[in-house]
Order: sequence, then structure tokens, then C-alpha cells
Amino acid sequence: MFCVNCGTALKEAVKNCPKCGQEVAVQELKHTSSHDQHKPIAVVKPVLALLLIIQRHLILQINLTFVGGAFGGVLIFFHQLYLATPNLTWQQFAYSALFFFFAVPIVAILIQKRIYDMTRYVFYPDHIEYYEGFWQVERKIINYRSITEVDLKKSLLQRMHNIGSIHVLVPSLGGKYSGIIIADIKHPEKVYQFLQKAVRGVHHE
Repeated sequence: MFCVNCGTALKEAVKNCPKCGQEVAVQELKHTSSHDQHKPIAVVKPVLALLLIIQRHLILQINLTFVGGAFGGVLIFFHQLYLATPNLTWQQFAYSALFFFFAVPIVAILIQKRIYDMTRYVFYPDHIEYYEGFWQVERKIINYRSITEVDLKKSLLQRMHNIGSIHVLVPSLGGKYSGIIIADIKHPEKVYQFLQKAVRGVHHE
């Protein structure tokens, strides 16, 4: 089960969240009575794994390293051409390439951290509320009745960090599918099992 305030995974039989001190009520991922439909069952937040963020932006990092190196070297050449004696060497390209090589993952990590700080997945007895944003938080609601498929995916790096992602699909216009990705969460198996039971439950009502 998880803390409804901060999303921290909780051990069985605890009375208060060890991280934020929130009193632990009946928060297990299970169906509740009808008068509790508006109370959240659990709040889950994504985990920022640095190696995972770097791996996801590796292709962009390599491309910008080559392009940025060449572009930066040319800029330095023209700067020297008009302000001093032109002296174009491999070092100018190397310095520019190194800048982009390190800048891309740093910027990617900072952006992802901001997004993950704003992201949370709130589970209710009959729907999921999904909050995500960078400057402004976007809210999205998915009813369990509209979910057609739930997939659990764990890459090698995700398994190393004991996290995973759950793809929740819902039908949209034109016969296509949309939905949300509950990305990089701890204990994804518990959330996946709950969603599977919730979807089967509402479709058999």
C-alpha cells in the first residue's frame, strides 16, 4: 500500500507514513464501499533514475554532440576570421562537442526532475486521476470502465532500480487508442495487479 499524501510505499500494519507522518487509513489497493468513491485509495509518484534518463536521451545526445561540435567550430572560426587571425583547429570542434555532450543529459535530467516533481497518479475506486506538467499541471481522468488494456513494462535499467511503467490504453476517435503511461514507479506489480482487478471488476458488473 502507499501513502495518500506523498506516495511512499508503506509496510503492512504501520499507523503513520515514515516520510511525511500522514496517518495511515485503509489505503490498500482494493475496492471500497460506494460511499468512499470520492476518497483516494493511493497516490503514486514516479522515481527519477538518472541512468534511465540518460539512456532515453542517448541518441539525441550523440546527434547534438556531432552537430553542435561542427556548428560551434564554424562559429569560432568566423569569430576569429573577423576579430583576429583565423586559426581553425580540431580543439575548437572538440570543445564545442564536449559542451553539448555534457549539456544534453544535464538539461534532460533537470527537465525530467521538474516534470516528475509535478507528476502524481491518484487512484480512486472507480477512476485514475493523472497530474503532470512543467509550468502548469495538467489533470487527466480515466475511468476504469474505459480502459481496454493494461500493460506492465520493465526495461533492464528499470529492473536495476526496482521500478517499472504501466501503459493504460483507452479507445479514442477514429478507432485509435490513447491513454497514459504510469512511468517509473516503485512496486509496479502491485499497481498493475490492482488495475487488472479493477478493470475486470467493472466490466463484469
